[in-house]
Amino acid sequence: RWGVQDITPRRQVEQIIRQEQERFTDLVEYAPIGFYSVDEEGRFLFVNATLAAWLGLTREDIADGRYRLHRMLATPPPPGTAAYDPFGSGQSALNGEVALCGPLGRRFQAYIRQEAVPGESGAGLRTRSVVHDLSRERELEAALRVSEERFHRFFEEAPLGIALVDRDGRIEECNTAFRALADNDRLLGVPLVDLTHEGEGDAVRQRFDDVMAGRDSGRPFEVRLSGPAGRVATLYASRRVDGAGAPSGLIVHFIETTEQKRLETQFAQSQKMEAVGQLAGGIAHDFNNLLTAMIGFCDLLLLRHRAGDQSFADLMQIKQNANRAA
Repeated sequence: RWGVQDITPRRQVEQIIRQEQERFTDLVEYAPIGFYSVDEEGRFLFVNATLAAWLGLTREDIADGRYRLHRMLATPPPPGTAAYDPFGSGQSALNGEVALCGPLGRRFQAYIRQEAVPGESGAGLRTRSVVHDLSRERELEAALRVSEERFHRFFEEAPLGIALVDRDGRIEECNTAFRALADNDRLLGVPLVDLTHEGEGDAVRQRFDDVMAGRDSGRPFEVRLSGPAGRVATLYASRRVDGAGAPSGLIVHFIETTEQKRLETQFAQSQKMEAVGQLAGGIAHDFNNLLTAMIGFCDLLLLRHRAGDQSFADLMQIKQNANRAA
């Protein structure tokens, strides 16, 4: 006697379970973080493919138990540390940074979080450990540090005064050239308009408001500075925005133009003097031409009016005065 039973649904369920297990295995094996488990002797019970690639290990290396946890540490833990403990703290729940180094010599800084739990048979223990490779973060931190140092050097050593101003017009940060321009090393929190001449404050404040509101493109304008009389600077202001794009303050550049203004004034004065000299020279030349004609005609008259003539004395007076004028 034969019996037939339809097992298609069971086979479909088994296939679905198998597919889900494969997906989960692929997720654990190739996740962008490392997973491992060691026993109380530090033998690796499991290492996912990601961590194995970081350490340069193979499945065979893990299966035969040749490599243990402490052998993967670049710096051995203190004597007496449990074989499953990479930190030397002796606690069952651990997390922290360690330097890992695989057999091929690749060394990297890692953040490990692990928990020690009883073994599968109830005897001994094993760990559940997650490893995060910090190499990329360290590279970004180093690049950011270099960038910040470069910007700080550029900011501090700039030959013109630079100040960061908040929405209320108070100085948040300024460079060496700006402090020298203001002749003050304690400027943080000081309203920027206080550094301008008392007669310039309203105009500077209005210009800042226009730049903040977007009504002014930040074109340069000239201001008189407080302190010694005659100090002048050209001011450039541009708007700062926060992460949301809202105005958060101003970046203000100051270029002192006191010496330039002095030279411009001297140049304008010299041009005026040159113009006066040219005018005077032209007038003298034209006037001398008139005198020459007068003297010439006097000489002609003197040929007709000799000494003893009643007009002779008058003609000589005209000629002598014409020569004196020349």
